[in-house]
Amino acid sequence: MPSPTSAHSSQIERVAALDAEVSAIETINASEPKACAYAEVRFIRGASYGQVHLSKHTFDVVEVLVLGFKTQGEWRQLSPMVQWTLFPIKEEIA
Repeated sequence: MPSPTSAHSSQIERVAALDAEVSAIETINASEPKACAYAEVRFIRGASYGQVHLSKHTFDVVEVLVLGFKTQGEWRQLSPMVQWTLFPIKEEIA
């Protein structure tokens, strides 16, 4: 499986640093148009490539195989494509 390139890693870290909010996508795309998207997708989860730790949150950096997306209430099929995303890790205080 391919690992995220340095460009992908940088984008993922920036999204995490901005608390993985929708506004983070807008901020990143302002300097790198269409670099990131917030979408409802059908995917197959792949390998984890580590974690990103922040003061309030920890995220797994995960490869996903995107198969489709939802637009205007309907699912659309895509040619499968590998992307990377963040999955929050629920941490509990011991």
